[in-house]
Formats: sequence, C-alpha cells, structure tokens
Amino acid sequence: MSQFSVPALLADLDLDTKVSLLSGADFWRTREVAAFGIPALKLSDGPNGIRGDLNRCVASACFPVGVALGASWNPALIAEIGQALAQEARCKNVSVVLGPTINLQRLPVGGRHFECMSEDPLLTGHLAAAFINGVQLQGVGACPKHFVGNETELDRYNISVEIDPATLRQAYLLPFEISVMDARPWMIMSAYNRVGGVYASSHAYLLKQVLKREWGFDGVVVSDWGAAVETEANALGGLDLEMPGPGKVWRKKLVAAVEAGVVPMAEIDDKVGRLLHLINRSGAKVGQAHAPEQALDDPNHRALARRAAAESFVLLKNNGNVLPLNPGFSGCLAVIGPNAAFGQIMGGGSSHVLSHPPIHPLAGLRAAFPAADIRYAQGCRNNKYAPILTAQDVLSLQDGRGGFTRSTFADASFTGSPTRVDRVETSLLTLLETFSGAEKQGSQDRVPGGVRLEGIYRAHVTGPHSFGMMSAGRARLYLDDVLVVDNWENWQRGESFYAFGSNEVRMDWQLIAGQDYHLRVDYERPVQALVAGVQFGIEPPLVADSIAEAATLALESDAVILVLGSNPDWETEGHDRTRFELPGEQDTLARAVLTANPNTCVVLNVGAATALPWYDQAKAALVCWFGGQELGNALGDVLSGTVDPSGRLPFSWPRTLASHPGMAHYPGEAGRLIYREGQYFGYRGYDLGPEPPLAAFGHGLSYGAPAVLTAELAGTVAQRRIRVRVGNLAHRPARAVVQVYAGTDPELATRDAHEPVRVLAGFAKRDIPASSETEVEVQLDARMFRRWDEVAGCFQPDLRPKRLWVGLSSAGPFVEIPSNASARNHP
Repeated sequence: MSQFSVPALLADLDLDTKVSLLSGADFWRTREVAAFGIPALKLSDGPNGIRGDLNRCVASACFPVGVALGASWNPALIAEIGQALAQEARCKNVSVVLGPTINLQRLPVGGRHFECMSEDPLLTGHLAAAFINGVQLQGVGACPKHFVGNETELDRYNISVEIDPATLRQAYLLPFEISVMDARPWMIMSAYNRVGGVYASSHAYLLKQVLKREWGFDGVVVSDWGAAVETEANALGGLDLEMPGPGKVWRKKLVAAVEAGVVPMAEIDDKVGRLLHLINRSGAKVGQAHAPEQALDDPNHRALARRAAAESFVLLKNNGNVLPLNPGFSGCLAVIGPNAAFGQIMGGGSSHVLSHPPIHPLAGLRAAFPAADIRYAQGCRNNKYAPILTAQDVLSLQDGRGGFTRSTFADASFTGSPTRVDRVETSLLTLLETFSGAEKQGSQDRVPGGVRLEGIYRAHVTGPHSFGMMSAGRARLYLDDVLVVDNWENWQRGESFYAFGSNEVRMDWQLIAGQDYHLRVDYERPVQALVAGVQFGIEPPLVADSIAEAATLALESDAVILVLGSNPDWETEGHDRTRFELPGEQDTLARAVLTANPNTCVVLNVGAATALPWYDQAKAALVCWFGGQELGNALGDVLSGTVDPSGRLPFSWPRTLASHPGMAHYPGEAGRLIYREGQYFGYRGYDLGPEPPLAAFGHGLSYGAPAVLTAELAGTVAQRRIRVRVGNLAHRPARAVVQVYAGTDPELATRDAHEPVRVLAGFAKRDIPASSETEVEVQLDARMFRRWDEVAGCFQPDLRPKRLWVGLSSAGPFVEIPSNASARNHP
C-alpha cells in the first residue's frame, strides 16, 4: 500500500527539494525530507552478502559468489538465496540490495569474473531473474548491475566498449532484458564505462529507449558509485539517482540547468516520481535508514549457504573413482595447499562482507572424516600482499578480545581524546561513509580525519617477518612504537582500494617466537575522497623446503586432498588479473604432490579459470569456487559422497589464455575495447575451433552416470517444450543438468556469417535415482529464436529451420531433434 500519493507530492515539492532527492545524502542513503514524510532509502552491496555500514562492523551471512551460483544451474536455489539476502537486508535496514552482478564472463582475466554468473546470456538472465524475484518477494528491492558492457576492470572509469548492434542486443543486453521482463527489478545500476563513446550513465538510447520504453522498466536507474560525471548529459540520458552523496554533478548544477531550460522539468519529475514510487514499494519509514544494524546468524541461512556451495562444486574429472572417499575412512589423509587451512570464501572489492565465522576446508574435512588421521602441510604461498590479520591473530587493547582497538580522531594529528573507540575484526579497514563531524555538516573547512588501530600480535616462529601496507590516504605502521612501514611521506597512487589507494609498501622485521608485539597503525583519511581505507598484514617466514615436505607427506598418506587456488589479492574489483597461472609456486607443488601420490584429488578454490599445466597428470579435480562461509563443510559433504557434485561449468575453461576467443582483442587500444569476436564469445567461439577448451561450458561429472537417452518435441513447435529421457546407469543417484542448444546448420556457421553454431536455449536440473530413468521437460526461451534486424531497428522472428541438440555440456555428445522432430544421435 502506498505511503503517499506520488502525483500529489510532485505537485507540492519545489525544484530545489526535487533535485535534492536525486543525489544521495551519504555513501549508502538517499536524502530524507521529513517535512514531507519522505524517508531515506538505504542501499547496500551485494551479490553474496549484505555489507551494511562497513564502519560499524556488524557481521553478515556470506553466500557463495556469483560464479558459484551460476555453476549451480538452479534457479530455485538462487531464489532461496535471494530470499535469505532480503532477510539479512532487513536486519541492516537496507531497502535495496545492489545485486546481482550480471555482466557476462567475456574474458577469464576480468577482475570481477568471480562476481558474474556465466559467459552465457540466457543462463545469466534466468538465474538473475530468480535472484531478483527471491529478494523482492520479501519486500526488499534488487538492483541488477552494471548496465551495460562492464566485462572488464581495465581502465573502467574511461574505457569505451564497442559492441556491434546484433551482439549487443542478442548477448550483452539479454541478461538485463530477461531480468526486467521476468522479474521487474526496482532498481538498475549503470556502469562506469562508456558504450560506443558515451558514458553508460548518459546513454539515452540504452537507458531511455531500450530500458525504460521498450522494456517498460518502471524503477530507478542509479549510477555506480562515482560514475555520474556529467550534469546535463546524465540528466538527459536517463540516469535517475546520483550516488554516493553528497552529490557532485547534480544538486545546484542541475537546478541551474533546469532554470536555464537545458534540462526540462518533465525530466526531473520523471526521476523524482520513480524514486518516490520505489520508496512506496519498499515501505521505508522516516528515520529507519539510520537505525542500528543487527547481525543475523541464522542457522537456516548457514544450512542454505552450505547446500548452495555444495551444489555449485564442479567435478572436472574423476579417473579411477578417486572420489568419493568413504565417510568412515580411517587411513592417513593428507590435506595440503595454501588454501587448505584458510580457504577463500569470497572475492575482493565491493562484494566483500564481514562474514560470520567461516568453516575452512581443513576444518570441514576433519568434521567429515572423524576417523581419519588428518595431517596438514601448507606447501607454498599464493598471496600477493602480506596476509590480512584477523581476530585469531591479534588481541585488541580495549578488552583483550580478538581484533583491533580502533580509535577515531577529529584530525590526523592524533592529539586529544578520540571521538570514538571501538573494536574491528581485521586489519582491512574500508571507509565508505562520512568521517568527521565537519564533513557530515558539509563544512568548507574540513580537515583530514585520523584513525588509529592497535593490537597485540604474538609471533609463532622466529625469523624475518614481512610487514606490508597499502592505503587510500596516508598511513604509518609501528611495532612497539618503532616505525616499520612508512606509507605517509612518499605516498603514491596505485591499484589498491578500487585504484584509489597505493601499491603495497613492504619491510622485513625480525621477530621472536612466543614474544608479544604492540602493533599500531596511524591512518589519515583524505578529505573528499570517494574511497578511503588501509590494509596491512604480516607474512611469517615459511618452513624451508615446504614443497618437499608436502610431497613427503603425500607419499606417506593413503589419500591426498590438495587445495590450490587464488584469493582477493588477485581476483578483485578495480583491476583485471595480470597472469593466468595459479599464483606462487602452486604448479610446482601440484606436480610434486601428484608424482608422490597419484591418488590425489586437486581442489581448485578459485573464482575464474586458471592455467592447469599438470591437469593431465591429475586423476581427480574439483572446483569449489569462492564458496561462502560454509565452504569447508560443503567440501566435506561432496568429498565424502554425502552430496553429489552437481555443479556444471558456467563458462568454458581454456587450456591456454591465447586460445580463448576474447583474448585476441584485449586490452584494446586508444581507450577503446572492441568486441571483435562478436557473438563468438565463450563456447560459441570454441565451437568454431581450432583448439577445444580444457573443459567445456556446461561440463561437470556426477558420482552417478547420467546420460541423455532420447529427446523429442512435447506439444507443438510453437510451444517450444522438449521432453527428454535421462538415464543413470550407476548404482549411485545422480543429478543431471539437461541442456538444449539451438542453431541452424553447423556446416554453414562461420565467423564471417556472424552465426554461432549453437546457443543455449533452455536447461533443467533434475535428480536421477540410481539405476533408473527419468523424464525431464525443458522449456525453451522464445528469445533465443529471434534475430536483431539492424536496418529495421528491432527483433524479427527467426523463421529459418532450427536444429536442436540435447546434451549434458556444450561439447556433447548430443541427441539431435531436427526440424522434422524425429530424434537421432548426433556426434
């Protein structure tokens, strides 16, 4: 029910008040106008957890990241996660969740590849619609992002992506179209980048013509944070809300543009009307957006996170039935690798949340195999920066609990009494909100604020420890009041903190095992900075010959779980990956362990594809992604066979970076990134050869043995329903993801014809009992049976005879349904 009449309010509000509503009040909130009963809306990241007010350190549930959700191929599961995120949002007074991220995984090196769902637009769109429907069913808005073309972090604030009209319409816009048409999101976020030379936040064709007119989007278009950089062009181009606040390009400048007749009053009324409609939808109340946040550590959410993680795991190979291990396994189980004791549960950037205590792989395996003699070796490192310190590493001065004492000062001289003293959990401090009282009041005499972090660190080994620090703003790190790392006097901008911070500054310092050290970091937050923060860590010395030690442990063990992977140092918002190999000496470690014990299962804790030069040597390989807070428990469930590995690759895993269809056109030139591969991205490009991927889109094994037996049309051709018979020849139950691909004649598909061999047109996930057959019905999406007519400027039905292929991956084998609807095997 509406809180107020939008037309009546529009008639009552003056121009200044209307325009004030169109820029945020602070980093997360819109402006409140209590005199007219207009409450503020609180927005928050993100796709895999609700961040809330980061300065307040209130923990949140951490669900698997976007690529893991994509690997589930299960819209019903994604809808459940959406509902849980909405419940989490309400505990933090959040009215709109800034997610899901639905840009396509065009390149394996994209910095936010882990945050996106798939390389395929149909799969992405259907999962995104399920996410949005789940969130909004609970009365909280969802905001799919980033509209459109934000497939890379490379120079994202300036880069112009160049996409031909057919590819733009049939591929990169399709996930957004499905989201809008099938789920009606309350908000959509525009991207930082330009599209065809025009900033995405000013792109009238995309925002007004396509999104609002053609698709009938009735929500609010919000800028990505800081992406609004043009006053009149943003206003005339379809942007509705400038974030964060206080506004920089609108407010007084926009009022002046309206008064000068450059921006029509009707544009302002449309934007304000959309925002007021969103406020009505949300049911927000005056004052609610500033209420205290609550941490909701719900057992049901933990169970859902565990189930979702397990369902996303992809079994790439399992030669010799290395997996599953018997839950009663009582032999020696070696757990090895840099991501074993502390796995990576999420990527870096704006999707990062302060998680409830996570379950890491080693702990999860100990719980899953209680009778086993489990032994651990790190083997090597894979961090890019000095590891962040957590509450397990440091005791705060305030109360002796784990974490740091944080003292906030009015200025960076650190004199006088702090204005606030509290405790924070980690040595990663991101400040995304107003800081000093002067800033909050909008004073012109603002001074930089100061933050001091202090804690007691106990060394566990004797030797040189590497101290590292980077900051958006100046910082110094002291050890027992001795300056160890200086990032103050010679601060230089680098790639940290979304490219607003410095590169890491390192210094080695000798520590003695068992001795306590007083850590202190003094940090100066710069004035008027969009992003501010400091990150520091300590890297203890590694045991000599650690790889040889790990190989010896593998040789002496009955079974080995080798947990390799990446982390947010490498996979994060703000910059793309600069290497395709696993970081550190992990490839050397893998070869040594696999040689010592061939019965090794390699677990890949990553958010994107990496080079796997030892892959042919491995008998078993499992991808567990960045699996959220229940990663370890889910890993135990799958490796023990309690849960069947039913994840399927949502992208093509390249064997080499050079073979990937998009990499020939990266990183572009002269500020332009041209999508020259057109519609031949991902598996569509691999279908033309010459080199196949390491693992195909849609690939994934089961502990059972699912196979497509027959396929036929169910009903008329126009109904586009496919009836598929799936068998399971194994004595274990299986889960199958039935995939239907549509195309014309493969012999006629060439790069010059701009016609993919086949595209995903529908899918369904089903349980298949042991030694049985099951009938699965797949509904094909009518949007995959049309073509963009560039001359007419619209979609036209594709009336050419279509061939349909039914299989369990994009590489087949297939059962084909030709135009005469009689099924036959197709190699």
